[in-house]
Amino acid sequence: GTLGEHERITVGDASSLVLGSADKKTEIGLRVRANSELTLPVLQADLVEARLVRGIVLSQLSRKDSPARALLISTHNAQTRVTGTVFSVDVSRSSDTSLSTFEGTVSIRRRWSDLEDLPENLLQRSEILSQSRDVFLKASASVPAGSQAVVSGMDFERRLGAIPHLRKILSDPRISALRGRLKVSDSEVETAKKIIESNFPGPREREENLRLVETAFGQPPEVTVVPAEDLSAMRQSLEQPSEAERKVRYEALLKQNPAPDRETFRRTATQALGKAPQEILLKNGETLFGSVFGLEGKYQVYTAQGIRVLDQGEVEEIRFE
Repeated sequence: GTLGEHERITVGDASSLVLGSADKKTEIGLRVRANSELTLPVLQADLVEARLVRGIVLSQLSRKDSPARALLISTHNAQTRVTGTVFSVDVSRSSDTSLSTFEGTVSIRRRWSDLEDLPENLLQRSEILSQSRDVFLKASASVPAGSQAVVSGMDFERRLGAIPHLRKILSDPRISALRGRLKVSDSEVETAKKIIESNFPGPREREENLRLVETAFGQPPEVTVVPAEDLSAMRQSLEQPSEAERKVRYEALLKQNPAPDRETFRRTATQALGKAPQEILLKNGETLFGSVFGLEGKYQVYTAQGIRVLDQGEVEEIRFE
């Protein structure tokens, strides 16, 4: 179906979702993993923004012409921007945001939702807010293929602790109530400005606020190199369905064709499970034919006769075709 701006997408534990764009200039693919939730606050000709609330997305954006559509993926404490690459964004664990780049280069910066989710006309008309936001916008890091950047939730909170006055103002109910709105009335802007400016009455206070924000958030996130084999395994895992999703697809496969021949099973299993079946030779002389997945030190094999779970010590050889 067709999605609109601000639409909320929730994916359960036994499914995943692929979002795509059919425009002629760019191809956008977002694979939303199981147990994920996101919204689409911006869907424009030159810009798409996805707000990842929880879970993991694997993004593939290929440019076919110029200018390319830019893709932003935002979380509670970070934002990535790209015009052509393959990468993943993960907020499935604790309060961290993890960016892993598989192809191309992605930029990442810290993002403060309390500030950046305020209406644009308020941000533009408040020098204190606009200068503070500019610090976040400028402190971005480039994450090339084979690298990773993590915006730690604990580190982010520590940095916020260095600007308590501004944080307190943005937590004021009269200001925080404006978050998430695209635009507010002139009277609401003036009320918010008075609250902010009453706490920063003169140039000295404003300069000190900007200095504290720059000290806390003026440096880009750290980028680290990921071993090639780890990155390859991560990408392969993201491109395949989850265990719960595999089982749902597998049951549907066998229900549709309860006794498939070898070639039919090869074709349908490859499509449904994301991995072609292989021959598995066991040490007891038995041979299986099925799609093999690792499972906590064991092998989980999806065959035409059922699912087998094997200890690694039971396997003599896996014959890859």
